Amino acid sequence: MFRIEAPYPGVQEIMHLPNPLFGNSENANVDVFIKKAMDGTKQTHVKTTGTRTFNFSFNVTRTMAIQFRSFCESWLHRTMRIRIFYPDNTTIIDGVIIDNPISITMDSRNNVTLQFSFEGVIK
Repeated sequence: MFRIEAPYPGVQEIMHLPNPLFGNSENANVDVFIKKAMDGTKQTHVKTTGTRTFNFSFNVTRTMAIQFRSFCESWLHRTMRIRIFYPDNTTIIDGVIIDNPISITMDSRNNVTLQFSFEGVIK
């Protein structure tokens, strides 16, 4: 089960989605600086921001995709909390949806693939 609460804190709206498809990705947000000294040696500095980018993909019905689109239009660029429920634990991520617009593609008559990116911090 996948639950998005917006805005956070002071939740006013909750959106429930099915479990994401396999193959979702998570990336660390880092800046890499390569500097060259006068003697020709190279030094690499990595600056971490502490946030991560999560890419989620769902198979949902057309009605749920429309509800999610209106949810995102209401709370885009506002802090949200995502709760991903697993059988043995719960993952909590605080952050923002960074896709505008989110990707909604229709596979068949009533099956829709919903994709979005979320940048946040795991709690």
